[in-house]
Amino acid sequence: EESEAAQRKAAVVRAALAAESLLTSALEFEVEPGECAVVREEPDADSRRLGQLQRSQVVLGYPGGAWLRLTEGADASLPPACRGGWVFVGQHLGARRSRLAVRARYIEAIELEWSGLDATDVRDAKIMYLVEWQIFDQPGSAGSAGAKLNSDAKGHSLVLEPRTIATRLPAGTSIQLRVATRVLSKSDATKDVRWFGPWIQTSTADPVPEEQELSPDWHLDPFGVERAGCPVSGCFSYLWAPELIEGQQEAPGLNVNPETICCVRCGHTFSRHIRGGMEDASVLESFPLVSYTVAHGFVNVRGARTTQGEHVGILRKGASVRGRREGLWLRLDRRSTTLALGTTADAATSAHLATAAEQPGGKGLVPAAWVLVDGQTSGLGRLLIPTADVPPELSERWLQEHRERRSRGQAAKAAAEACRKKAGFRPFQPARDEVGRWVYGAKHLEYEVFVTDAGALHFEGPHIRVGTVSGALRQQGPWLHGDLAAPDGEAIGSIRLAFVKHDGSMISNYKTIGKDEWGKDTIASKLPGPPIAEDAPE
Repeated sequence: EESEAAQRKAAVVRAALAAESLLTSALEFEVEPGECAVVREEPDADSRRLGQLQRSQVVLGYPGGAWLRLTEGADASLPPACRGGWVFVGQHLGARRSRLAVRARYIEAIELEWSGLDATDVRDAKIMYLVEWQIFDQPGSAGSAGAKLNSDAKGHSLVLEPRTIATRLPAGTSIQLRVATRVLSKSDATKDVRWFGPWIQTSTADPVPEEQELSPDWHLDPFGVERAGCPVSGCFSYLWAPELIEGQQEAPGLNVNPETICCVRCGHTFSRHIRGGMEDASVLESFPLVSYTVAHGFVNVRGARTTQGEHVGILRKGASVRGRREGLWLRLDRRSTTLALGTTADAATSAHLATAAEQPGGKGLVPAAWVLVDGQTSGLGRLLIPTADVPPELSERWLQEHRERRSRGQAAKAAAEACRKKAGFRPFQPARDEVGRWVYGAKHLEYEVFVTDAGALHFEGPHIRVGTVSGALRQQGPWLHGDLAAPDGEAIGSIRLAFVKHDGSMISNYKTIGKDEWGKDTIASKLPGPPIAEDAPE
């Protein structure tokens, strides 16, 4: 029975023979600068040494897996003893026709080309290319001792021509790329052949400042029409301005072909970007979407792609969402938006969101929503991580934490309800002006001041992180003061309220736990009638 090593050598020899049968001539390989390559008698690192190739030397051969079989007709610089020998490719040799050249760099894309093959180079076969990219957390070339691969930052794209634009790359990042060539035999009797070109090092362009990203002027095509995302590249928004193009300080003249004006984010022409402003949620489904899981205690959902955007909802640790990656942000798809906004919506709004999300084709009035993925610039670290990278034990732990938090909240509500029933609770007829339901803010958020069975004033209202907070109120001068806690007993902060007699309004200030100063004045108006479902946290 053949040993495992013998089987591997036989497979390499068969692959090289397949390459010779599919290719019309041997391929040129060049020894990388700073490298030397040993020629062996067999495709085995332990086989007899025949000689050595010098740096930058060009040889001819047929690839077989990770090895190259040197041809008998190699150039005169190759010692006769080395002809027909084997060289381990690795980082030592690179296929000259698979060496990448960078034509242009964009914020999230790199335009590449290489010599490649054509129909005259193969026999009854098809040609395909796989462009790979990866990022290393530590300096060093791919495979070097000092390099450390970032498993979260790598990807590939399949193309049929020896040119492409590698898209959806991280902005302002040093990156390594290479191309793999595959020759697919049309005959079942011959195996396919594949080889890799050398890695090259380059970088994407730096991102533009946030204020320019948010300016409509930077998203206009040459005809003044606003453009949105590009379904071809996955680019989330067209971006162009003369000052963004290297060496260009003013707008192109009238004789310039508009199709040559490309988005500086993805490298594709403006005509491939959707006309008009922000896409509807139904259009978003035509883009490449990715799934993430919340790894932070909670994250805020914004109505704009900025930390200054309107707060529209929250997502708690362990929640899985899907959307389109937009720089450091993730624009949520319609179902994830419904999940996020549903945590802060009243009953009517939640019902509307659920109905809109279920409409055929995804059409419905579901507002746009974003969540920050990477909060490192704010000192928060990674807020969301790819769902595929979440270990099963961590996912289970987050689920258990959610169950425990929900159980504590339900137990607290059940205990309060039991006390009320035991005391024969009846709705209290207010004897104080502060007692009642109060509404405030543009979102018409609501809190309530009521009297407990023991005759004490009590506050209950919304909170952005824990849902609801409550606490007993006590008179301190003109103010009613109270320390607020979450349903599970966690201390959250303090509130003070004062009734204004001349207009019947209520002034309140909130103070986060650990802070010394009260927040801004919030003016609320009293609501008539019995309590209704509470609105969302603010």
